[in-house]
Amino acid sequence: MDTFTLALCRYDRSLHLVISALADPIGVLSLQDARSVFFIRGNTFVEVSLPGLSTASEAASSLKAAVASCLDAHLAAHAIEPPYHRHPDSRLLQPAPVTVVAGKMFRLQMGDIGSLVSATTATSSNGLAVVPQGLADENGVLDFYALGRGEAEVTILVAHEDNLHPGHSKHLIRVVSAEGGEE
Repeated sequence: MDTFTLALCRYDRSLHLVISALADPIGVLSLQDARSVFFIRGNTFVEVSLPGLSTASEAASSLKAAVASCLDAHLAAHAIEPPYHRHPDSRLLQPAPVTVVAGKMFRLQMGDIGSLVSATTATSSNGLAVVPQGLADENGVLDFYALGRGEAEVTILVAHEDNLHPGHSKHLIRVVSAEGGEE
């Protein structure tokens, strides 16, 4: 749902002027604009667009809706019931450090990378304290830079390689000055 919301944030006009409902709704939520059809099925956000077509003709709208409907039917036919979802393991190999020193790099390593997609990443609630340095490497190691004093909640974002089921873990990191004090 967050990705759907972000897709709607790209408009600089009131949504009612550029977005409309589909005549035959698909997925759990679906909308369209002049260039695209958007829908959600399970934990998947789908946007169907036709490159080069920026105007809403009846033929283009019908084609986008038909493609979106076929994709939705495929996703629905291959859905896995919730009790059988394979969830990703977002635990770390070693606990995250509680305190790190400003101006230094530190690393967090995923415990079980066998079932994770290679795009494991992280975010920081305070970019002035902790800065993530990109995607995890092939060993599931995420690098961070302790930029300045403060606290940050680091969130590691993972997805299962088979079904893209999302998962996360959160770790509170306190950054202290090089002398180890709060000043």
